[in-house]
Amino acid sequence: MKAAFFREHGGADRVEFGDLPEPAAGPGQVRVRVKAAAAKGGRLLTCGATTGPDPQTDLGRIFWNQLTVYGSTMGTHAEFAGMLKLFSDGKVKPVVDAVFPLSSAGEALRRLEEKRQFGKIVLRVD
Repeated sequence: MKAAFFREHGGADRVEFGDLPEPAAGPGQVRVRVKAAAAKGGRLLTCGATTGPDPQTDLGRIFWNQLTVYGSTMGTHAEFAGMLKLFSDGKVKPVVDAVFPLSSAGEALRRLEEKRQFGKIVLRVD
């Protein structure tokens, strides 16, 4: 179901959701662990270093799959402002899976833990 939704919204056919690593990372871990997430000759993008300056990962997998690793940041203030304008002008719309009242935050968290969502989970403060 997630793969079909992903393809319907322009996603590549080569991504298998079962192959993607767990998104959680602790101190010293790379946010996206390199398992089978990238095909041979693929690209791996890491955004920032929120878990610290000395991440651990499987370099053998990067070499074996002949991956190109890219590092990225948020960009300049002007680029960030431009991105926000795209959202405010309605040219880019986030995928929202579900909206929960704040009183149902536990249910929203269970949905995330069970990986039933595709897109953002929003908590509404009434």
